[in-house]
Amino acid sequence: MLRLVLIAGFLSVAAVPAGAAAPDCWDYASGGWDPAGSIPGPDPLRAVALTADGRLVGGFRQGVAIYSLADPAGPVFSGFLPTDAPVTHLAAAGDRILALTEAGTLWYGLLTAGLAPAWGDSIAVQDEVDRIALDGHTAALVLGQQALLAVDVSDPKHLEFGGFALPSVQINDLVLDRGLAYLGTGLDRFYVYDVSDPHDVRFVGSPRDGLASCQAIAVRYPVVYAAISGSVYIYDVSDPAAPVRIGRGDQIATSVQHLHAGKDHVFALTDTEQAVMYRVAAPDRLDLLGHAALPAAGIDLVSLGDHLYTAVAEQGGLVLDAGQARHPGFDRQLLEWRIEASDFRGARAYAITTDGLNSRRLEVLEHGPAGQLLTTVGTLPTIGAAVALVAAEPLVVFATSLTDLTMVDVSNPAAPHYLAITSTQTFPRGLLLIGDAAYLANNSQGLVGYDLSDPSRPRGVGLVPIPRTQVAWSSVGSYALVGATGGLNGVYVVDCHRPDQMRVAAWVSLATPVVDVLGAGNHAYVADDQGRVHVFDLADPNDPRPRGALTVGEGRGRLGAYGRHVFYVDSKQGVVALDAIAPDTPQLVGRSLVPLDWATVQVRATGLYLPQNNAVSRLPLPCDALAAVPRPAAVAAGLAAAPNPFNPRTNLHFRLEAAAPVALTIH
Repeated sequence: MLRLVLIAGFLSVAAVPAGAAAPDCWDYASGGWDPAGSIPGPDPLRAVALTADGRLVGGFRQGVAIYSLADPAGPVFSGFLPTDAPVTHLAAAGDRILALTEAGTLWYGLLTAGLAPAWGDSIAVQDEVDRIALDGHTAALVLGQQALLAVDVSDPKHLEFGGFALPSVQINDLVLDRGLAYLGTGLDRFYVYDVSDPHDVRFVGSPRDGLASCQAIAVRYPVVYAAISGSVYIYDVSDPAAPVRIGRGDQIATSVQHLHAGKDHVFALTDTEQAVMYRVAAPDRLDLLGHAALPAAGIDLVSLGDHLYTAVAEQGGLVLDAGQARHPGFDRQLLEWRIEASDFRGARAYAITTDGLNSRRLEVLEHGPAGQLLTTVGTLPTIGAAVALVAAEPLVVFATSLTDLTMVDVSNPAAPHYLAITSTQTFPRGLLLIGDAAYLANNSQGLVGYDLSDPSRPRGVGLVPIPRTQVAWSSVGSYALVGATGGLNGVYVVDCHRPDQMRVAAWVSLATPVVDVLGAGNHAYVADDQGRVHVFDLADPNDPRPRGALTVGEGRGRLGAYGRHVFYVDSKQGVVALDAIAPDTPQLVGRSLVPLDWATVQVRATGLYLPQNNAVSRLPLPCDALAAVPRPAAVAAGLAAAPNPFNPRTNLHFRLEAAAPVALTIH
């Protein structure tokens, strides 16, 4: 019997089926939120504040600079006030400014229109100061993250310490507004104190519902925005003695460190060197509009209209235009149970989900339109924590922590049923389906081949020892790509034409640890822990050729592919789209920072799917993903036969440079 195997490598074509609506797309090339200008200064900007008449104040090593914002994108220097040491914190209210220096001196001055700027008085603070704020004739300081100290600034020529409070929790942030001090705390909520009389500080109240830790806080009366991790909660403080939570903004994948509330927007700085902008859609609603990648950690921010002014660690200040901030938008659906393993790339989607206890099930999911991404059409109870799952309809194969490999028949999606369960004897790490065989990776043995020609009777028939820690799996035609790290870093290329005759065809070495690996066309894309994507030509899998590398992220990205694009996704860079039509020289199409957590990325014609925990999010493809992929001129493709000579069967295989119709004649 002659058995023919056609290996056309990456034959998915970026086209929409006849009669189907094209999915929404997005121009990733315009997805950045780039600086609209800079804040000039003699050295790195350390702090920023904004006066009531719209002047920008910046803190520097030698003092405080004042800027005109006649052009909001181009601050113009208009004055300078020297200090005794580098400025660390700034605050402003009306025409008054407050500055703290590294020497522990608190400076207070006036910026009255038509008069030269001048300091009125200064006072030495003996304790470590973490935050300062100014409102009316009262200033407030946070000392050592423990104490709230009020300062009477009613007389510009004479500062006087007032009353203080000692909350029983750590103080993370401070805002003054309308005679009230709002403290973000490290326990479970924010606290409100009356400081209208700076000599008599009194506790007013706090929300009854707590947060894990209020890291940052902003006020635009009667609303308070309180940040915990990647969430911004919204409170009504019409009654400051009993703030009431009324809403929550879109959750982001990183942690908010600083907040600022403008008229129509709320801005945030995160712990991953990003600026984030929300639109105030309603008093109880914040809609995320976009992220900007900063050159370093953001340390302070204020806004005027649509412009955001940021101080960046050891950098000049940046001006960001909120009108340019946008991301592609996303659909999100919450599943009833948390996802452990999934495959969203077939005609349907499949996931092993768990209730967080001992109950698990395989869910057969159908892809749907926006608003209803997935619909469950069938379930099957399972046991053991799922490690990997791969679908090759009508077969779904998954491996679990109970060291077993399970075959499920999904030909009737409403009634999936078990075909077989076989022991793997060792803890599985990853899984590939190539032809009628499964290849299971584990650190103790390597890559184990299972014959699935009869899926009801899977048989372990081959083994390739791989001595490194295995971290990523993909395939190109009938070759497995196994990313490995520990001692040596790189990718094994394993010939998997037959599970009982596996062999290592090649080793691709990297200088840095492998995070993910992807086979697309005749190429391997390898992401390392430094945020680089390396490209290797596998036209001859026995002799991989390095073709180039592109730095696209910061270290923990995952890879996906569709049509002419390869996608790199991580929590700092978001989605980075690469044009892989000429993979020897990958080109950056663009990127979009998006507010999502993810464990992996899986791509199909309807978008990029990012499953994580109990949520599935979908982002649109680039608009040119729907364009036809250029096809090479027709060429005769030489066939290779293995084994040769053969008896009773052989595999004939060939490889194309890109997806194309195939005509094969056997004489």
